[in-house]
Amino acid sequence: MVALIAQPSMVGDSNWYPNSGATHYLTNDMQNMAVRGEYMGNDQIHIGNGTGLTISHFGNAILPTISRPLHLSNVLLVPKITKNLLSVANFTSDNDVIFEFHPRFCLMKDRATGKVPLRGTLEHGLYCLLATQLLDQPSFSNKSQGFHVSKPSFDLWHSRLGHSSLRVVNGIIRSRSLPVKLSP
Repeated sequence: MVALIAQPSMVGDSNWYPNSGATHYLTNDMQNMAVRGEYMGNDQIHIGNGTGLTISHFGNAILPTISRPLHLSNVLLVPKITKNLLSVANFTSDNDVIFEFHPRFCLMKDRATGKVPLRGTLEHGLYCLLATQLLDQPSFSNKSQGFHVSKPSFDLWHSRLGHSSLRVVNGIIRSRSLPVKLSP
């Protein structure tokens, strides 16, 4: 397993770094993982300077964006890694998205819609997707916002769920505790 940018002497951060050389998603924060289990193997993550870092847990994660949740399968928890790494190959496959790398920024585009749920900047030679773009970050709830949030109508959920039957839509709304605006 390979990670090409992490160095053990650097201070960690909560941003995510797309890495075309990484074979796995890597994080040092268990809070980034939704489903997790203890890693029982002896494999290590080898970083650019040749150091091997221990894997303690594995699991899955979700990056919630304004357009849709983005899934990360087979995330490895590596306590001594200093950056959250997104394996570009795994991420594009898991989420049907593409990355565009430009001289000063990068874009992650939804292949189906062309929308850009995440935009990264080039910082110190690394492309960085800022954690503040993700919906569950504390900075979103602690600052006043310049937009209004309203509950989607039943008709909107019906449309979003592919015009499924009323029974199916109601079942999904109930089982997922989805917000629904009641019609007058």
